[in-house]
Amino acid sequence: MPPVEVGTTIVATNARELAHAKASGQYVRGDLRIVTTMVENSASDDHLAILATEIVLRSNPW
Repeated sequence: MPPVEVGTTIVATNARELAHAKASGQYVRGDLRIVTTMVENSASDDHLAILATEIVLRSNPW
C-alpha cells in the first residue's frame, strides 16, 4: 500500500495505539500529528476537548 500524502492526525487513547501510531509514521508523506488522550485522573470531557482541538487545528486554513 502506498503512503498517504495528506496531513494526517492519529489520536491514540492508550499505549498500544500510541505504539501503532508511531510505527505508522513511515506511511505518511504529509504532515503527521500523533495526539494522545491518555490523561490519568481526568474527566472524559478532557478527551473530547483534546479531540475537538485537533479537529479545529486540522480544518482551519491558517
